[in-house]
Amino acid sequence: MLDAAGGSGAVSATQAQQLAPSQNGARDPKVEQAVQQTARFAQEYHGDPAYVIQQTMADPDLSQAQKDEYIARVVDLASGSDSGFRTQAGGLDDRARGELVTALEQIGVAYTDPATPELREQVTAAMGRNIDSGRLDADQIYSLVDPSRNPASDGVRQLLSTATDGAVLQQVAYDLRTDAGRNGYDINTQNGMRGVQALTAAADIAGMAAKHGYSAAANGIMAHIADQPNPGELIQLMDRLPMNAYGNPPSGRGGFDAVASALAGTNNLYAQAKFDKVFSAMVDLSGESNVLDRSAGLNDLGAYFDRNLSRLNQETTYAGSWNDRGGDAKPPTPYHSLTERFMRNVMLNSEFDGKAATQQAIGDEMARLGNIVGARPGAGAPNEAQRTEAAMQFGTLLGSMQGAAASYVKSTRDSADQQIESIRTITDLLTDQVLGKTGPLGEAFGGQLVDAFWDHLGSSAEAGAEQDVSDAMGQLTDIGEAIDQAMTRSLRDNYPPSTADRTGVNGPGIIADYEGAVTTHRANPE
Repeated sequence: MLDAAGGSGAVSATQAQQLAPSQNGARDPKVEQAVQQTARFAQEYHGDPAYVIQQTMADPDLSQAQKDEYIARVVDLASGSDSGFRTQAGGLDDRARGELVTALEQIGVAYTDPATPELREQVTAAMGRNIDSGRLDADQIYSLVDPSRNPASDGVRQLLSTATDGAVLQQVAYDLRTDAGRNGYDINTQNGMRGVQALTAAADIAGMAAKHGYSAAANGIMAHIADQPNPGELIQLMDRLPMNAYGNPPSGRGGFDAVASALAGTNNLYAQAKFDKVFSAMVDLSGESNVLDRSAGLNDLGAYFDRNLSRLNQETTYAGSWNDRGGDAKPPTPYHSLTERFMRNVMLNSEFDGKAATQQAIGDEMARLGNIVGARPGAGAPNEAQRTEAAMQFGTLLGSMQGAAASYVKSTRDSADQQIESIRTITDLLTDQVLGKTGPLGEAFGGQLVDAFWDHLGSSAEAGAEQDVSDAMGQLTDIGEAIDQAMTRSLRDNYPPSTADRTGVNGPGIIADYEGAVTTHRANPE
């Protein structure tokens, strides 16, 4: 066991047991001995308690249960929930308790001893078990992330990441949200700085709670952000405000990631428009260069898009395009060009790890829409209005993919190989998942849509590996043209004006709306 006093003044197990309070029942003397040494290191020696925690967690003479209880006792002291605790020097003062909070923060984000990764994993696992067992409650956890005591808290939040008690996490998020609203978001004041940091912590922990079935805090926090005068500006403050004194926050703990995590956890259908407003602002921020690893946040934005794709793309179709990208211009509504903006800034972002899931979601949606447009006539078949709407939404997806690819090539700093790979994300989606010869649109127009597509694409399908970016874009253009021709031909041949009275469907009328949607979103890049 480490002698925190450097060889003198060590606390024996008997002394530790005598000093330990009795209100919570008998204490384990070995655990209390370690707790006493940790407390004295913070109180008397003004040392780094993280070092003592590391040594204790590496002690082979302590069982896992004893180490878990040791971490819980450190939290007891750091939070002030054990007001009767004392060392030989007396009770702990606020400075000593603050040292313990700082030690946990350091372990979560910055403590850089060679043993730090293992220590961080141990403490994270112990925190999770202590919360899930009820050993630590919401008030104790809140005290560790209270912005007046620990403004950054991203290190402590990292230590909470394995907890699965959504009720406890949600209560902490509620308390932080209250703090944020009380302090405001004027970063020219100390209170405003704390408000922004509290909101970041609230969103992060609300996202954790939502993953375990408790979404109310995430719903409330996202609605609160949407109700601010400029949600995008507030999210930027949350992302850019320095989180701690030790460097960048851990992956997934920054402001951008925190908001995306909470957004992905929302489930209140009545507040969907507010959530979409936050999503739109996040999508636009995704395209900005940043030194932080944003993959966690991008993946959560992808999850939100995948889950809400049908509705978001429908709204995009109704809203139309947004061409003004200059200066501080913003889309007139959250939905203007939203599908294209998501594809450009998130789906084609090299840090986005959710490409396969998003490809599948888009492929499934295009198949659903295409099968509505090309459904056989007869009882229960979609009417002309339903087919027209489906065709327009199909066209929005197709045009958005082409527009996003063109915008990406114009503005990205990715290497040529990465650009080719990103463009192939779209071409493979269209040729393999949507219009594959044995794919989900095989029955559309009695099989004619897929056949017409491959007939028109012809030799372009056999072009092989693209040699440069222009080749890749050229193939995407060819594929888009082939889809347009196949859809036009299928509608014209299966639903000519001459049969409109019998079928109730006028193919050429649908064609005009379909082509308008494709053109609107294909021409969207600046």
